[in-house]
Amino acid sequence: MATNKQIEKKAEIYLPFFSWFYGSIHNTQYNDLENNEYENIIEDITNTNNTIFSDEDFKKVIDSKWKDFEFFYEIWYKYYEVDYKDFKKDYSKEYVSVFYNKYKNIFEKIWISEMTFISLYSPKYYNYWNDEITVKIKYNFNKIKKYLEETKKEFSKYIKEKNAIRSWFYPSEYMKEDFDEYMDGDWNWFVENQLTQIIEFTIINETEKTKNDIDVNIYNDIDVNIHDYIKVIKSKTNEE
Repeated sequence: MATNKQIEKKAEIYLPFFSWFYGSIHNTQYNDLENNEYENIIEDITNTNNTIFSDEDFKKVIDSKWKDFEFFYEIWYKYYEVDYKDFKKDYSKEYVSVFYNKYKNIFEKIWISEMTFISLYSPKYYNYWNDEITVKIKYNFNKIKKYLEETKKEFSKYIKEKNAIRSWFYPSEYMKEDFDEYMDGDWNWFVENQLTQIIEFTIINETEKTKNDIDVNIYNDIDVNIHDYIKVIKSKTNEE
């Protein structure tokens, strides 16, 4: 009889639920920063000894009396930058950690014993693709198969809804709409190639929450602050 150790496997998969950075709640901090933070930082500078701005810009800041929005925007980008690449990477790592620990009791049902961050892919342009987090997991093939057999009705509904043809989506030829076809087909191929969908289904089925609800639930527990990634790129000191 095979032991759990013998049937434990490893895989690299795309993480479900993460709704990317572009145009989602995960970009909230950056949007807030652009809209508000430059004012707060400049205001702090004007209330202390000026070590950042040139004398000319410092005088403009004082004299403007917060009337010129465009000027403050220009000052912000002249003296500061955000290490957005490191912020997104650290944020993604935290997302994986929060996700796994928050739903660890559910992962145990399908014997996913480990989940670690590998990488974040962000496209140069968001016209055709979006951010994707890749993780490495350890899983038990037989436990997953058993869980899907026990939840056949629910999983069949999920599969049909997930892979229904829409005006903007046409499923891969390898994705079937009928769960019974999986039951009679190559289970090894299905489990090994559809782990992202299986994890998504399991969490939704066990929590009875929507994808968006779960994403927001994870977002609310992420403790990575974009303020820690602000850097001074030009200062009065290094100009001198």
